[in-house]
Amino acid sequence: MKKFFFLLVTFFISVKFSFPKEEINFILEDFEENIEKRIKVAKDRECDFELSKEIIVSGEKSVKFKVYNKNINSARPPYFLIYPLITDWGKYNTLRFYILAIPERPVSSAGLLVQFHSTDFDWKTWVRGEKLYNFSLKIPTGKIVEISLPLDRLKFKNKVGEILFCIVEERGIYYIDKIELIQNRVEGVLVKEIANLQIDIPEFFAIDLYQKDAFYVLEKFYYNSKKPVILKIEFNIPTSDIKSKTISIYDEEKEILKKEVIFEKGEKLKEICFNIKGNKNLRVKVDDKELNMKIFDMKGLKEENLKIRKKRERTKNPFYRGIISAYAGTIYKKDDTVDIDAILSRIKELGVNCYTYLICYKSEKELKDLPEFLKKAKEEGIEVWVYIVPPSEAPIDRDKAIYERKYPPFDMDYLKWAEKIAEISLEYPNLTLWMIDDFDANLNFFTLDYTKKIYEKTKEINPKLLFGVCVYYDSIENFVKMGYLPYFDAILWGFQHSSIKFPDCGLKADSLSVEINDYYKLCPDKILIPCIYFTPHSSWPFGRPTREYLEKALEIAFNEAGICWIFTMPKPGTMQYEIVKNFTNRIELKKRKFE
Repeated sequence: MKKFFFLLVTFFISVKFSFPKEEINFILEDFEENIEKRIKVAKDRECDFELSKEIIVSGEKSVKFKVYNKNINSARPPYFLIYPLITDWGKYNTLRFYILAIPERPVSSAGLLVQFHSTDFDWKTWVRGEKLYNFSLKIPTGKIVEISLPLDRLKFKNKVGEILFCIVEERGIYYIDKIELIQNRVEGVLVKEIANLQIDIPEFFAIDLYQKDAFYVLEKFYYNSKKPVILKIEFNIPTSDIKSKTISIYDEEKEILKKEVIFEKGEKLKEICFNIKGNKNLRVKVDDKELNMKIFDMKGLKEENLKIRKKRERTKNPFYRGIISAYAGTIYKKDDTVDIDAILSRIKELGVNCYTYLICYKSEKELKDLPEFLKKAKEEGIEVWVYIVPPSEAPIDRDKAIYERKYPPFDMDYLKWAEKIAEISLEYPNLTLWMIDDFDANLNFFTLDYTKKIYEKTKEINPKLLFGVCVYYDSIENFVKMGYLPYFDAILWGFQHSSIKFPDCGLKADSLSVEINDYYKLCPDKILIPCIYFTPHSSWPFGRPTREYLEKALEIAFNEAGICWIFTMPKPGTMQYEIVKNFTNRIELKKRKFE
């Protein structure tokens, strides 16, 4: 009897635990009634917010967010924000909501920024990224879309105070409904069309230029003039009857194509091929709608980069001789000191002529070992750059306010960092450049005046030592406008640093030429240092970068900028190691003479 009872209990336990756990959801906002205290709208930015019964996913109402700002400033976009009913999201892993974008222009996607603020974020005490987080999204237009955002990227899940929904591209109408927290975890941002909802969506069409080798960068279209360009005309839903569309394409005011296309009932897409060369201001008219587009011929742009690089090389400035710098990948001994000989051995095996020495994780020991590293590197003819981290990456107490963080031995006193590094460079001339990472994400700390002091302190001690900053591509134009240009010698940026902003990251490297060209123009006379992620960026999907991507990015960076920064120094036996070594074996890298 006891045996039977034991078997019976065992059976019920196994049955109980065989059932899947129920998904825990919490609806943060369903936009039904009495929203005034929970919602705030930036009406000064030309937008309106109202509840609507036109498009509903859940309940009886949704948001109808109307944006009529003629020139949307992505730095000050139209937005509405939600004060969530609960601030501790510890047990939730995903934020999900539904959106329908109906822009005024016939475009295939619109830009949305979802920004999270911590309850204690005040724009002063904390740096950007510590107490706020951004998701930049491209939303397909004319379709109900389910958006899922991974909350594991938030550093403050236990105290979320505000959620901003910002329209950064395309004025028009945006319906948003059912914002909820979900226990289940998603890998990366998910954008999924909801086709089974019985909603009467207004019919409209979008226009887009397409070419297999082409791409958009900051709304500019870059193409290969040796191949035809395709104009795509696509309805958001299959047409309900026969439709005729008159297409006219102009180069400035000169008409280069005129054609009538017929959509049969049930059709959604038509494609028209045409040939064009050079940089153009295209104007596309479809019936009474118009689309203006700047297009750029990649051939001419790459040729311009090569000319600038060759011109710089002729100056005999050693920074323009052709440099490949391996970054970090520090090897340590058992006592946590830097294994100088092991690092130098790997540098020589790779065949690179420069190494970027990171001071971060074991900062006191790394700084102490720097002079000995420089001494031995000089004997091998290796140029050395020093790289330190900003307040947002302080290795100790990063969850505290800036001036409470620890980065031994000088913590948040970057004038002392500048002074010490410059003093070391006086004795070791192969230390030619020092840089600060993620500079543009720390401008509340690195004010213009403070940056000037850092630059001047460096030059005061050693006029030959150069100072560099890391400023990403989407920040560089504003950074220059703010007046920072006179206070740095070199500029580094991570190419395709975000899979949200650059969906082809790790797969296609062609847009690197565009970025190099823009840095040349925005930062004339500055040393350009494109960083190629051989170690994949944390935001990239699994399986990237590919071999083809790395080989192409390495070649473009070296040929068109004259420098390629390898993030991070690859280990023997890896694909990345093989790619770098193969490249250095087939080119001549000149070593620098140190006086």
